[in-house]
Formats: sequence, C-alpha cells, structure tokens
Amino acid sequence: MKRLSICCLILACLSVTTSFAATVTVRPEGRNGAQQVDDTPAINRAISRSKPGDVIYFDPGTYIIDLPGIKLLADRTYRGNPSLPAVLVGSGGYTLANSQFDRATGISIEYLVFDGGGLRLRGDKVPALQISVTHCTFRNIVTDNQNWTTHMGIFMETGAVQSHFDHNRFYNIFTGGQYGLKDADATGIFGYGLSRSTISDNTFDFVNEGIHIFFDTTDGTDVVVSGNRFTRVHRISMEFQHGKTNGLIVENNIVSDPLNPFWLTYGMSVAANTDTGKGIIVQNNTVIANTPLDKSKVKGNYYPYGIEVWGDNTVVRNNRVIGLWGIGIGIGDSRNMLVEKNLICGKVATYGKSINQYYGPQPGTQLLENTVTRNCPADALAMVSTVNH
Repeated sequence: MKRLSICCLILACLSVTTSFAATVTVRPEGRNGAQQVDDTPAINRAISRSKPGDVIYFDPGTYIIDLPGIKLLADRTYRGNPSLPAVLVGSGGYTLANSQFDRATGISIEYLVFDGGGLRLRGDKVPALQISVTHCTFRNIVTDNQNWTTHMGIFMETGAVQSHFDHNRFYNIFTGGQYGLKDADATGIFGYGLSRSTISDNTFDFVNEGIHIFFDTTDGTDVVVSGNRFTRVHRISMEFQHGKTNGLIVENNIVSDPLNPFWLTYGMSVAANTDTGKGIIVQNNTVIANTPLDKSKVKGNYYPYGIEVWGDNTVVRNNRVIGLWGIGIGIGDSRNMLVEKNLICGKVATYGKSINQYYGPQPGTQLLENTVTRNCPADALAMVSTVNH
C-alpha cells in the first residue's frame, strides 16, 4: 500500500493537523502578546475540511471563541483531553458552539469546557438526532443579553431524539450573574422536547435552574432523568411541562442546599396535564430544604413544593422530602395518580402541608403507606449529612 503523507497547515492563530487516521487536531495560540487571538475562524476552517465520522480533537489550552461561534457539522465527534482541559472562552451574549440549522445529527461532544457561553442544538422544525454530550463543563454563563437563548448551558431549540447528556457539570449560570427574589430564565439544560433520550449523572451547582424541558416537539416516550445532583439552585432544580410525556421517568436524583427561597424555589416539578402526560414515574428522589429562611428579605419567603406532580396514571413512589418545604408533595391536575411509600419529614411536617391536592381532590388519587413525621429517621438524617459534605 502506498504510504500517505500527513498534510499540515499552520495558521496565524491556530495550528491544524489533519491525518488520514480520521482525526483533525486543533491547537490554540490564545494570545499574541497581551492581545487575545480569535481562534474561531481557524477552528471552523478545520471542521469544514473534516469528513463524516472524523474526530475533531482539541489540544489542551484556552480557545478564544467569538461570533459566529464554532459551527458543528453533523456526524462528527468533538473531543477534548480527559486529563487536561480544552477551554472554549466567550465574552457572553452568544453561544460558543452551534449545530447546523438544517442537520443537527450524529454530534458527539466530549471533555470540553464551555466558559462564558453554551451549546445550541438547532433544527429546522425537526428535533436534533443522536446527540451525545458527556464529561463537559458549562460554566460562568452570566450574560444579560436580551436574547434569552444565550442564557443556557445546553439549548435544544427543537428538542432531541435518541440522545444522551451525562456526566456533565453546570456551574454559575444566572441571567446577568444575579439571583434574587424574582423569576429568571438561565438554565443548565433547556429544550423543547425529548424522546428516547437520557439526562443522567450530571451535577448542577450555583445555577438559576437545573433542567427545564417543555415536551412540545417530540413524542416524549422513553425519557429517563436519573442520578443527577443539584446544589445551590435558585428556582426549580428540574421542571418538566406541557404534553407528550408518555413514560417519562424521573428517578434517583438529589436536590439540596437551595439558594434564597422565593415563590418558585421548588425541588422538582413534573407538570404535564392529564390529556397528554401519561404513565409518568417519579421515584427514589431526595429533595432537601436545608438552607434556612432569610427573614430579613421580603415577606413571604418560603420553599413552596418539594415535589410537584401532575398527569394521568402518574406514580410517585419512594421519594424523600426533607426539611422546610411549604408543601411536601403537591398534586396538580391529575387522574388515577398513585402516591405511595414516600417519606416526608422534618419541618415540612408541621410548617406546611405534607401532601396537598391544591386543585381539590383529583379523580382516582390513591395515597398509600406514606410516612409523615417531624422527626426524620436516622437514614434520612444521614442523607442530609452526606449531601452537606
């Protein structure tokens, strides 16, 4: 076989090596003396020369990303170094990487740090398909740009199908860098639908909201949200709304240390209506309001819902609601809901309402073997101690 040579192109602000081993390597210059160098054009030129199936490998270092951001082509892997970070840095007000508008398909992103801007998965009226985002960090997204889509870590414009988002970290994500006694729209993972997809084993710390999915654009089947950890969330750690949530499973997640409370500081909200939200399972989650109320603020500070649940044939089982929640489990619009074997303990047992059907008694609701006690069992107290350290 004839030996093929490796073609190298040295660019002014980025070195790119393309090999016939289907890997394109990009290396940052980052700075030219005291002046920052925009790495975006050279990265995009390197990606444009790649082929479907190739790996775009980011050498460790700092990459300055400016508008229009990195243009992610379909059917490629974008990978950093697992040990030494490749940091994509933006100045706020725009996303650092964007999929093709007409083909957000087959994109894998691994071991990259997004600093000052997030990832946008765009679609031409169809969901993104076969997306994988793993072991990435999304941090310091604190812009007050009026384009609210830039306030997110991962923004799924038209939802995602057959995709997974796991083992990522989301840190310091607030509109304008502020949080307080008001609503806001900055979120770690935000999108308009999921189907046959998972969001698992991610950490969300010091964010306005963790996960917010509107089930609008996909059929919503076979979605699992599990094993995620939420600390210092201002608003709602997990929020799932609207229809098409057939078979959504929310399980084994832990919420603790909420930021200063206000009327939308929830543990989690699964608020699909009874017409379209069918067969939802919310189980084995723990939500802990272990941050004291700040009575020096405005009147009415409180943690409203530990867990809010709606839907048709929803099952709410084996969850733990601990601490100073106004309502332990809040039941909204529902039919034939089963609420069983949940533990509601601590101040919620005397401070608020343990289990509350706030639209009045819902048809077919069953409350079975739930434990409500002011004195939390030893294993629940151990859970509080564990998440505090």
